[in-house]
Amino acid sequence: MSFWSNPTLAVPKRSHRFLLLLDLDGKDKRFLVQSVDKPSFTTHVDEATGRDGKVSYWATGHFKWEPITVTFIVDAEQDFDKVISNLKSGELRAKKFPAMTIQELDGSGNKLGKWKLDDCVLENIKYSTLDYTTEDLQTVTMTIKYSTADYSPDIGGQAASRVHRSRALNNR
Repeated sequence: MSFWSNPTLAVPKRSHRFLLLLDLDGKDKRFLVQSVDKPSFTTHVDEATGRDGKVSYWATGHFKWEPITVTFIVDAEQDFDKVISNLKSGELRAKKFPAMTIQELDGSGNKLGKWKLDDCVLENIKYSTLDYTTEDLQTVTMTIKYSTADYSPDIGGQAASRVHRSRALNNR
């Protein structure tokens, strides 16, 4: 039996229900985005040998947070211009990119959980192509590195304590 024929079995999270917030001037501001990667990491795995030289096992090393890609939808009414103007003035080279929060939502807009990314650094920026032959939205795609990612589930309408927090050692 599949989950959609009996909704009491499971409620899957949908990939199109999320918000992206940037910490600007100490306030979380919501931004229109087309897509955002959730945090991911890689780890180095070695085969280790026991003292007797016969027993081998797998040993994991440090892990590394992988950069995320965010595709912003450009809206003249938003504070997105402030983020871009900071790039132009060089302010983001002196400061960190704003902290980011990715909120996962259910069908009613209730929070299911959130990822908070700290120590963000802008790695790459790409503006969309302007084209008279389409009616596509203007976008700006950014690749962002971060050193810390926290995930907090929202259980029963209340945010749970921090479940996952880790700092990458070789992330930059």
